[in-house]
Amino acid sequence: MHIQSAIEELKERAKTGALRLHSGASETSLKEVERIYSKTLPEDFKMLYRFSDGFDTDEDIFNMIRIEEIIENKMKYNNQLYIAEYMTYCDSWELDISIQNPNDYQITNLTRLNTTITLTRSLAEFIHRFLQGGVFDAAGLYDWHEETMRG
Repeated sequence: MHIQSAIEELKERAKTGALRLHSGASETSLKEVERIYSKTLPEDFKMLYRFSDGFDTDEDIFNMIRIEEIIENKMKYNNQLYIAEYMTYCDSWELDISIQNPNDYQITNLTRLNTTITLTRSLAEFIHRFLQGGVFDAAGLYDWHEETMRG
C-alpha cells in the first residue's frame, strides 16, 4: 500500500464525519521537526502531513498527532517521536527513523510487558489498519499488536 492510497482512504472517511482532517502542515513546521529531532522525516510522512496536519476521531479518541504537538512533545517524552495516540496518551505509537536512510523506519508500540514491538515499516499500512478497525475492533491496532506479539 502506498501513502497516496491511505490519503484517499482518509478523504473518504472524512466525508462520513468519522474523522476530522486538519489543514496541511507547512514546510517550515516539517523542517522544524527535523531540526529539533535531528532526523530527516520519511517522504511518506511528509506527504501525509502536507495533505493533513494529522487527524482526529471521536471514536476511540484516536489522533494522528499534529506537528505542533510533535514539536512540543520532544522534551516531554524523552525525545521519542510519537505520531499517534489515543485517550490523551494512554497509548501511543512512535516513529523510529534510521539515521542512514530516513525512508527506512518502523512504527512501534510499547507492550503491557514494557517492551517495544514493531508493527510496521509503512505509514500507509498503519493508517489503513486504523481505518479498518480503529483501536479496539477486529483488524484494528490492538488486534495487530496481538498478532505481532504471537508472531
